[in-house]
Amino acid sequence: MSDAEVTVIIPTLADERRGQTIWRAIDSAGPRSGVASRIIVVVNGRRFSPALLEQLRAAAGIDCIYVERGSMPLALLEGRRRVCSEFFAFLDDDDEYLEGGLATRRDLLRADRRAAFVVTAGWLQAPEGQLPQGSLQAAAIEADPLGSLLQENWVATSASGLYRSSAVTEEDFAEMPSYLEWTYLGFRLASRLPFRFLDAATYRRHDLPGTVSKSRAYHAGMVPALDAILRLSLPASVRRGLRRKLGAARHSLSVAALGEGARGEAWRQHLASLAQPGGLKYLSYTRRLLAPAPRA
Repeated sequence: MSDAEVTVIIPTLADERRGQTIWRAIDSAGPRSGVASRIIVVVNGRRFSPALLEQLRAAAGIDCIYVERGSMPLALLEGRRRVCSEFFAFLDDDDEYLEGGLATRRDLLRADRRAAFVVTAGWLQAPEGQLPQGSLQAAAIEADPLGSLLQENWVATSASGLYRSSAVTEEDFAEMPSYLEWTYLGFRLASRLPFRFLDAATYRRHDLPGTVSKSRAYHAGMVPALDAILRLSLPASVRRGLRRKLGAARHSLSVAALGEGARGEAWRQHLASLAQPGGLKYLSYTRRLLAPAPRA
């Protein structure tokens, strides 16, 4: 679709539990988004439902590609490589754009040619009802982008942004970690590119059981993800804040390892947490590691 204004990239495992939500996501990225869009669905990994994969391949208006390795960063990169439009965006397979949401973002980027990307507010659909996705406002975010990212990941989710293709390139996704992807992208882009934040909500994120952010692997993956962010060129004050988060992540892993009886790993993570700024607050935890292991 050479006339597309926006390419929407939807990474998915295409397993059976996404059979309903992915069509909602696709529908939200179509005409009701307010832009001429090209939708690329990137099925990645081997857990896919064969029936769903065939439906996606047969659906009109969708480019469906398959990547054998199950990897969110790789799926994002493969999608980005296929972008030919002026702008591009991402969408999780269980989330949705609000009506006219992409048009709102496109209009802002066309009005502000200096901005490389725009991120907007959104809604979180949780069991207790619809809640604001974040608490920070545009004025605070634009005044101190990196400092505000330490307070709260205002990129929040894949659905929140629209990116100018000429400014945000494949290279920005080439070294993305397997977890904290949007935190990483926020730091990478905001540290070097002008952007805008819009307080108007343009997407809805659905809080579903079994999402990656609730998995144990996610928490274990925070350490290498934070290490990846720390490899970026960032101010010393921001690096110090990130190292505090790294210390907290290692402390959490130590507690989890001790609970499983993996005392050696618990010690390794504990000593690493002490080496980070603010790590002395974990010193008293050493007593738990020195205590005799409970008898079986």
